[in-house]
This record gives sequence, structure tokens and C-alpha cells, in this order.
Amino acid sequence: MSTPAIVIEARTWVGTPWVHQGRSRAGVDCAGLLVLCARVTHGNTFDLANYAAQAADETMLALCAQHMIRLPLAQLEPGHVVVIKWGNQRHLAIVGDYAPAPGNLTLIHASSHYGSVVEHRLDSKWRRLCIAAFALPDSAGAA
Repeated sequence: MSTPAIVIEARTWVGTPWVHQGRSRAGVDCAGLLVLCARVTHGNTFDLANYAAQAADETMLALCAQHMIRLPLAQLEPGHVVVIKWGNQRHLAIVGDYAPAPGNLTLIHASSHYGSVVEHRLDSKWRRLCIAAFALPDSAGAA
């Protein structure tokens, strides 16, 4: 299985500083990373806006459902998007592939905690935090 284009694009952002509602190489947040990668790889023109730096409600989940195709978490594959919940916070990440161990997954996301876009393994701790999975449609518009 080849690496999806959105994963390849997301990896070019690793190290980019985290900036709330950022939408450029100067800085992005978790939503900005998804929006910009989807624009390049899928032709999507949607954006997520008017959300708090610490998204504490289901706004992100609702916006994802409006613009993407919801999937069962058990069907996660590279290129999918997950909504993560820790405490009362919500977060977005792009699912990647872990090259040294095919079949294992990673998360690529812009994290205020790490201060930049990072990629790390999607281990059991992170899997427990995932509350929803989505696939991007191939072109702009709602799913």
C-alpha cells in the first residue's frame, strides 16, 4: 500500500510552529494543517473557523462531519483524519503510516503542547483518545 498524498504533504509541515488559527508555513494549528493539506491533495476548499484555542465542545466534530465522511474508528488507515479528546479538549490529526512497521499507524498534528507540527506513533494511549474518524472527499464540498 502506498503512502497517501495527504500524509506525504502533512510530513512536509513537520517542525512548522504551532499558531492558533494559523494557515501558512509561518505557523498552523491542528485545523490549519488539515485544511491546507486537504487543499493541496484533495482540492478541498473548506476551512474551519471561529474556534477557541482550546476547543472544549463538539464544534470540531460537527465541522468535520459537515465536510468529511465519517468512518468507524476500527477502519483507520493512513490518510484518514481523527478527532481526539483529552479532558474537555478536542484536537485534529492526520493518520500516517509507520514505515519501519507496515500496518502500524502514526499521527501527524500541530500541537500547542509540542509547539509545532509533529509525527509520532498512534499507540494504544493515543487510540483511546480518538473519538471519531473521517475520510476526506475527493473534491470540495460537504460529504
